[in-house]
Amino acid sequence: MRRWRILTLLLAALGVCGLLAAGLFVSAVGRDVKYDEMILQGEAADFSGVALHTKIRMGNELLWQTEYRPSGGARTTARYGVSDWAYTDPPPSVRASSFLTNAPAHRNGSEADAMVEAVALRTPENETREEVVRAADWYESFPLQLDLESVFNYELKIPVPENFFVRVTVSREVGTGFSFTVTPEDSTSPTLSAVSAGLVRGEDAHCWFALDAGHLDTSLLPGGGGIMQMDTADGAVKAAYPLPVGARVVDLWLSEDESTLYVLHSLDGVHALTALGTKDMAVRQEISLPIASEAALGPTIRDDEVVLLPATDGTLTVLTAGDDDLLTLRTQVNLAGDPVMEAPEQEDLRELVSADWADGRLVLARQQYIEEDITQDLDLLLSIYDENGSRSTMVSRCSVGREITPERDKRTFYTVWDFPLRPGWVRPVTVQFAP
Repeated sequence: MRRWRILTLLLAALGVCGLLAAGLFVSAVGRDVKYDEMILQGEAADFSGVALHTKIRMGNELLWQTEYRPSGGARTTARYGVSDWAYTDPPPSVRASSFLTNAPAHRNGSEADAMVEAVALRTPENETREEVVRAADWYESFPLQLDLESVFNYELKIPVPENFFVRVTVSREVGTGFSFTVTPEDSTSPTLSAVSAGLVRGEDAHCWFALDAGHLDTSLLPGGGGIMQMDTADGAVKAAYPLPVGARVVDLWLSEDESTLYVLHSLDGVHALTALGTKDMAVRQEISLPIASEAALGPTIRDDEVVLLPATDGTLTVLTAGDDDLLTLRTQVNLAGDPVMEAPEQEDLRELVSADWADGRLVLARQQYIEEDITQDLDLLLSIYDENGSRSTMVSRCSVGREITPERDKRTFYTVWDFPLRPGWVRPVTVQFAP
């Protein structure tokens, strides 16, 4: 019994030492967060009136929260404790896949249909066989799986073209078992994916979505392939808002109060944004976007009331939302050479970029993330565009980042008491114009 008491006291003392060490670390390092500024383009005065807020953590217990103003220094609040920065799952969204276009590879033979089984019967044991098959010989319409919290299987009427071929690969094992893969023979074939908006909950919880079917015929879908609504209870799909045949929905999202559904869409090189009331799907606003017809729209970046629409022609169109949820077209700038909007490998700019717009000026910011240099993960990239579209760009090196040495690389190094420094889980940097 005495041994257990001694062990308990030792563990308690170790915990106290850990808390003291953490407190000392926060006290010694956390209050000294600084940024060394390197202007890449423009002058120091161009960055006046800008405030950035950053989050840095060690594990999820040592926390630094800093307000930084270029040329004006930084002020840090540091504390020890569990943060409220933890990642939360986004609202459920509709996901779509088809057995013929984008199903997972190496599926189990138990999932095979008649088309695959026909190839499997011609595959010798312990061998792999490939055949190119005309899908229309087996399917009238594309088999489609929709997923929103539960999985629902549909044969929504998207006819299989006569010239649509798939490559069926079967690997037969000892006995009768086999695995298979089905891929379109033509790499330009559509993948039948879905674009969806966030979930509206309640007695009739539902989500809006549109299928991206490429050049396929969607005229037989509910509403002719425009915006559809899917209920969570039974997966029922119905037409919500029609769009012209051939229109491609690039993005859908809801206003914060869920009263407005925004639809970003393109048709024959014309790009537009439509705002719909979620109660009755009535059109509240239509905006024709000044984006070149040959350009494709990229993923929308949204930061509170600011909406950023990057396009493949290198432009960024900026809109802002008012208190009535209606959007105002503010400006369009040329992004050529802007490091803020150059996506790091395997990172999503929608999760990284923060923006603000005021009085004809646009500010963009994110943390740097350089795969080859862990010490630069906490550095900031900052760009400001004036009313004429001229850009000023700055890199701000974070002093805390220098505490990260290669042997403490966050990608490979973890121990109980010595977690590497990392950005906050959610929105690690935000930027705004401030007095």
